[in-house]
Amino acid sequence: MTSDDKPFKFYGAFASIGAYGLPQVKAPQYSSSLIWLENSMDKHQFNILSAGWSVEPRLYGDSQTRLSTAWTNDGFHGTGCHDVVCPGFVQVSSEIPVGTPIGPLSIIHGQQYSLDTYIYLDQPTKNWWLILGKEKKAIGYWPSNIFSTLGQYATQLQFGGVVGYSGTDRPPMGSGLLAELGAGSACYFKRVQYVNEQNQLLDLKPSDTFEHETYPDCYEIGNYVETRDVERNMFYFGGDGHC
Repeated sequence: MTSDDKPFKFYGAFASIGAYGLPQVKAPQYSSSLIWLENSMDKHQFNILSAGWSVEPRLYGDSQTRLSTAWTNDGFHGTGCHDVVCPGFVQVSSEIPVGTPIGPLSIIHGQQYSLDTYIYLDQPTKNWWLILGKEKKAIGYWPSNIFSTLGQYATQLQFGGVVGYSGTDRPPMGSGLLAELGAGSACYFKRVQYVNEQNQLLDLKPSDTFEHETYPDCYEIGNYVETRDVERNMFYFGGDGHC
């Protein structure tokens, strides 16, 4: 799910991301569920930062679901990395380092758990902060000096899943089940919001979003639904990669 690409200024984003285990993901595959903030006003300085969870055996050495971050200021052509593999993201929490396994994880047709992920721009310093959980724990920040176009605001938000693989063996995304299976089965983004210049969290309206599926026969994204309950503004997504 992506924010509309009309000119706009975003100063952060929030979502409650369904957290699932995907032990079937093997190197060189990876599968992630993330929030991205981007500024692509200059195609030669495509600034991106992201946070959420990933299963990436080649990076982490196992198939556990882990807290994952990334950044770049040129579309990953020559700069940026995941977590703290290279200088960039500044870790401030000793309790929850980036790259750590997260839990508990959701059980299909059982108890559901999520990763509350909040990213916002600290206006005085222009650093982008990552805050996690209902306790709003500060994990760390991306300093302003690693970015160019993203140093002031983001022009686009993205919410959803991304996978990587070699050959034709595609990994699962989300919970590994299609969006159409809905509650208790498919992975989700709930309480999808953005931060405005006044540092207010506001609901992202369906009219300001569009859906993008790269392999619709393999993975699926459901309708973005605006509701009035605690789980307002949500969508399901995912798939097993078999197509």
